[in-house]
This record gives sequence, structure tokens and C-alpha cells, in this order.
Amino acid sequence: MRSPSPFARELLLNLVLTSGVSPTALVPLLGQIGHAPFAFTLNLVGPPMQVWFEAIQSISAAGLLTAAFLDALAQLPPLVAHSDVLDRVRVAMEMLPCPSAVLAPDELREAKSAARAAKLHDGLGFALLGAEKPHEVGRRASTSLDKREQLEAWFDAANRQEVDEGDPVWMEALLERAIARGEPSGRPRLQSVLDRLRARVVAEDDVRAKVSGLEQLVTTYGIALDAGEFSDRMVASLARICLVRVDGQDTGTGFLVGPDLVLTAHHVLGGVIARNVAAADVRFVFDYRTSAGRAGHGPSVGLLTAGASAALPTPWFIDASEPTAEEQRVGGAPSVADPANPTHLDFALVRLEAAIGAAPGPSGTARGCFVLSPKGPPFSFPRGAALLIVGHPLKPDTDPPTCSPQVFAIEPDSVLEVGAARVRYRTNTLRGSSGSPVLSAQWDLVALHHYGRTRAYNQGIPTALIAARPAVAAALP
Repeated sequence: MRSPSPFARELLLNLVLTSGVSPTALVPLLGQIGHAPFAFTLNLVGPPMQVWFEAIQSISAAGLLTAAFLDALAQLPPLVAHSDVLDRVRVAMEMLPCPSAVLAPDELREAKSAARAAKLHDGLGFALLGAEKPHEVGRRASTSLDKREQLEAWFDAANRQEVDEGDPVWMEALLERAIARGEPSGRPRLQSVLDRLRARVVAEDDVRAKVSGLEQLVTTYGIALDAGEFSDRMVASLARICLVRVDGQDTGTGFLVGPDLVLTAHHVLGGVIARNVAAADVRFVFDYRTSAGRAGHGPSVGLLTAGASAALPTPWFIDASEPTAEEQRVGGAPSVADPANPTHLDFALVRLEAAIGAAPGPSGTARGCFVLSPKGPPFSFPRGAALLIVGHPLKPDTDPPTCSPQVFAIEPDSVLEVGAARVRYRTNTLRGSSGSPVLSAQWDLVALHHYGRTRAYNQGIPTALIAARPAVAAALP
């Protein structure tokens, strides 16, 4: 049986103290969950901080710090307005899933299984990993007398990290130490999980140095490219993807489809298209990514405003289409078969003030652009195909909203459903990824990401439909 971590108990202590809950409330509360006699073992007299600290320690040691206890606590009047903080306590106590997990559930299961195969659940390996694991993992991990359960608790704690810009990733450090201390029987599988984790946030400076990890990634996902070719296409693609910033606020992602053309989702630039925000207040920031643990960015460029006139007030505007009414509605339930889909493609194609795609990128060669062409057969989104997404999702709990450096996600057997003008896929994205390119495993542009439903699906617009619009086709190189 696991006992709540010191961090979880600290969160609970801070919550009851800041909410002004009296320690005497423990008597009816314990009675409510069927443990009234236990209240008489607690000393409820003294300074509230000391009383609550000792009470929480005792309740935890007795195995009573359960979901039922927190449910009863949530009903106390001082805590009704603090349900969000109580949910953070539940996450820390492993009663709710973490909204910002580092590894996907299947990857976390594989990491735990590989660690057991590496004999890290007992003996010297367990002791060394326990001594060398990141400090925050130890503080946030639940505790158990069972070593196998304790090993899994360390991985669970590392997976609950909310990674911010420039933060060391606890899971990465834990996997590194597990590989160093584990027996050969589990090391390759641990390395595979580590490689997949590292591939999500890639750095221009060292991507080619990770060819061994990319080789494992290519093999894992059945991609028909060798690691070197995959690496080359990745580096070229990353240079073409940008953060969209409107009036100083991060709003989403865009990408080059011409030397001076950026494609993004309509709602990313909605305020500019409606002329509620000045075109001069829009910036497209390139090369915003993490390298050696630090986030940095390259050049930024604005919209083309030179030459504006009464006859041509928006020289930067090429073409745009709004999302459907159901996609705009909060809590909407859009259908891939909605008749409005083909005429509502949720995109904006805009012209930049400079041809940044023709200028040298980080590699020293021309930055280039993704191919958006109305010619040739469109991508058919076959079942079993892997899809990649690179974008700038919003960081959680940032005010004003702030996007992350480039995040790379890939999923095998990604395609869920294909309609006349929408495709749904499993590839993971976070809020704020709108406007990101959806790419095939060969790094070819196949869709524009624009919508998602948490824990259900993500959705894109096939770019062949956008390319076929007359105004778009006329502007393409």
C-alpha cells in the first residue's frame, strides 16, 4: 500500500491552513468516513499549524488519507471555493490523472516494465537508483514498503512534473540513472523510452548528434526512412515552423508554404483578419526551441503592410476561411461529415514583409518552405499511418498566455476518422497548438491542425483542400 508523499501532505496542510479550516472539523469528518474513534487519538489543542501537521501525519500513517477523506473534506464550507486546489492535492495523491503528464500512459507502463526487467525493483540497483533519483521525485513520490511498488511510485512522481521553459526534466534524469544502474536485460527498453521523450522537444544544435535515438524512433514507428534522412528532414522542417504572436501575446503556430507565405488556423489571426488588431502588431517568431536546457529564438518577421492603399488596405491578406459554427461553439460536438466543412476550412494564408524562407536558416542553407500544392493526388490518410505534429502549445496556467518552445509529437496508427474536409487523429497536442503542420512520417505536409477534444481526438484540415482554393493556388510559388 502506498502512503501519500511529503509533497502531497504539504499541499493538504497549506490548503486547510490558508482556508481557515478548524482542526476540530476532523471529528465529524472522520466520523463521516466511518472512523470516528480515530479522532480521539488526535491532539486537537494547540496552534493550528502544529495540530494540523501532526493530524495529517497520523491520518496518513493510519492509511486514512483516502479519496473518501478528501471527498468529505471538500464538503466543508471553507473549501467549497477551493476545489481547484483540492484537485491538485488529489493529483499529488494519485487520485486524479495529471493534466500535464510527461509520458503518455503506454510509455509510462513501458518505462515501469523496463525498469523491472532491469532488476531495479530490488537489491543494489534499487538502492542506487533510490539514492541518485532527482530530489523532487523523492519528495513527490508516494512511499511503500514494497520495493516494486516504490519503484513505480518514483516513475509516477516524475511523470507528474509540469515542465516549464528551461526546466530540467525529472523523467529524463530518472531514466538516465535507471539505464546506468539497471541490468542489461532492461536497458534497451529504457533507452527507447528515453529516446522517445527526447524526440518530443528537439534542438537544432544537437539533433544530428542523436542519430542513435532517432534510429530507434524510426524503427519503433515503422518509418520508411533511415535515421540520417529522418534527421535531415526534421531539421529542415523545424526551421519552417513559427510561433504566432499578436499584440504581444502568443496565440498559436504557423508555418511557411512559400518564401514569404505563412499558413495558420483562422482563429489564430481572427482578430487581425477582422481588423480588431493592427497588422503591424503581428510577429512570426522562428527557431523558438530548447537547446542545452535553455530556450532561445531566431528572427521574427511581420506582415506585409507596405503599399497599403484604399484599393488594397490589406496587402498581407491572401485568403482565409472560418471554422464551422459548431467548431466555434464552446462545448460543441462537430461532425467530420458536417455539410459545412468543405466551405469552412479554418485557415488563414498571409504574406510576410520579408521572404524569410529564401534567407539562410540555422543550418546555413535556405530555410525553405513546406510544399502546399493543388497538383497531384492528395494524401489519403491510410489506417495505420503515423502522423507527426510540431507546434508551440500554450503552457498551462500562464497569464498572459505563453507558448512553449517547439514540441514534437508522433503517434503510430494515428488516423481515427476521415471525412470530406476533416481528419481526426490520435497524435497528441496541447491547447494552443492550432495552426501547427500535420506531417506524414516522411515530413510531408498533409493537414493543418486546428481543433481537438481532450482525451477524445485531435482534428486537422487536409491541406490539399486549402491548396485547391483559387486565391491560394494563385499565390503559391
